[in-house]
Amino acid sequence: MYLQFKRAARMIRRSAGEAALFENLPFFRMYLHRRDQSDQHQLLLDLESKGNVVAYAAPSFSEGDELNEAYSADLVATRSIFVRPTAIGPLSDDRQHWIAFQTTPAAAFLCSQPKAVEFLLPEALFQPQAADEAMRRRQGPRPMSYAAVAEELLDIYQHRRSREGDQQRVERVRRVGERRDVRDFAQLVARTLFQSELLVIPA
Repeated sequence: MYLQFKRAARMIRRSAGEAALFENLPFFRMYLHRRDQSDQHQLLLDLESKGNVVAYAAPSFSEGDELNEAYSADLVATRSIFVRPTAIGPLSDDRQHWIAFQTTPAAAFLCSQPKAVEFLLPEALFQPQAADEAMRRRQGPRPMSYAAVAEELLDIYQHRRSREGDQQRVERVRRVGERRDVRDFAQLVARTLFQSELLVIPA
């Protein structure tokens, strides 16, 4: 499972463009990287297309005391939204896109032209069934070793990045793997190339 954590901007005024989509305030915006500035979204789509569980994660709180309260009550995931890249789909232009959302009641929209977006609740995301569903979509056997996971990440990144500097970056990362513990290396590749956290959910 790969999670790409996003900051959420808190919208508190009815003059905010998407306010009419929600019954109450505040709501939140989770911004995606623009296509002309980063290929992160496409990389995550590629990663999900391989049969991995991939999601953007953003909190429906923005203040320190809200974080402390959610953390102490073990409600951080419950008060967050999880959106699969495939629920958003490919970004077809270079404009700014974002997800406007609430968690109470739960609703999410892809903007700037509002379109309802399917999202996941934590009780569905963090269950072995989510991985089982991903495995059924996967072509070929699921690699279970950390070395295979790291290699898959490197292959996806290398496929999308054809510039010489990017290819050299991949080779430098591979050399790092020669002197790192294989678990740490898989985590390093996920963070460095995909800005994502790799989570392993026990069976």
